[in-house]
Amino acid sequence: MRLTPLAPQDLPQLQQWLSDEGLFHLLAGEPPPLDRPYYVFAVRLDDGTLVGWASVSNIDLWNLKAEVGFALPHKRARGRSLAVLARLIDFCFVTLGLWKVRMRIRGANEQALKLAEGPARKRFGLEKEGVDKDGYYRDGETDDIHYFGLTREVWMKNGVYSTSSHRRSCFVGALSQPPSSASSPSYDEQGGSCGSSAGDAESFVPRDAGGNAS
Repeated sequence: MRLTPLAPQDLPQLQQWLSDEGLFHLLAGEPPPLDRPYYVFAVRLDDGTLVGWASVSNIDLWNLKAEVGFALPHKRARGRSLAVLARLIDFCFVTLGLWKVRMRIRGANEQALKLAEGPARKRFGLEKEGVDKDGYYRDGETDDIHYFGLTREVWMKNGVYSTSSHRRSCFVGALSQPPSSASSPSYDEQGGSCGSSAGDAESFVPRDAGGNAS
């Protein structure tokens, strides 16, 4: 499983996924704010197959925190959610040097909630921070937004951070370019043996479309 820059040839497939009402129904919010940097990645299998997208958005460099999210609509991505989340967290804490990551998930996104409250809590120490009642509104439809958070301190106590020189070298390369509204550095890493089966269209995306989304 790899996180790589988005390529022009990826756009038709992304547009097709985002036009799927079933998937779009699970997305939790608005596009990334233009006044803050964000990253968008393509999620690929080792053979290069595009299976979804991931993002780090709403990056707050003053308080060293950001939101992460991803969607894995491809059927070959089943059971890969925890591995993708691990890469995003690793990227935030090791590459960007952030202190905290957050996620927000719609109540309707039952598979993502199950992942956050189960495997992600057990593996990383992810904690539920609260619920914004009826915090989602679109076309007359309302839903709750569930917030989850993880600090670098808790993450390190759980022993899931990487100390390999290979991974650090990848991070240094990624940091050579500051984040921007179009940033998508390569993060080509083999993850651990973590995984979670969450259905055909796994999605865990705090931001909406445009190259991100949950």
